[in-house]
Amino acid sequence: MVRVIICGSRNVGRPASDVEGHQVQAEVARSSDERAFVLETLSSLHAEFGFSAIIAGSEGGAERLGSSWAALNNVPLVAFVRERRGFRKETIDERNMRMLSSSRPDRIICFGAGESTERLIASAQKMGVPVKRVEIARLPQRRPPAGKAMTGARA
Repeated sequence: MVRVIICGSRNVGRPASDVEGHQVQAEVARSSDERAFVLETLSSLHAEFGFSAIIAGSEGGAERLGSSWAALNNVPLVAFVRERRGFRKETIDERNMRMLSSSRPDRIICFGAGESTERLIASAQKMGVPVKRVEIARLPQRRPPAGKAMTGARA
């Protein structure tokens, strides 16, 4: 049995907020396909490794999909929320390092990545924790409608 951290982009399975008009339906379908892909991939990896626990943050995207998969499949979930530190909330990097050091994962499964995820993966690899990166096919980069700037970063 394997304790697994699920991490990755916060945008996995989330529709982009910057689409308009006829693009909305395609974007909703794309995000739905991503969610289904993540859940199916986790089921396949669970059959291969036998997850004893899913370890995930609570920021959304890949983390939230990992938590949802655990609930749907009766696999124990160890959730890490960002803690308050005096007058501030701990950063995602601080939460990730706490999650990595205190949860003792056997493996990390990563769906997409951003800067914080890359730092988590680098730290895990230094500790000898195997990392499986799962690539998610994305639609080609969209251009914003004329006169509109794209909002939000896409990982």
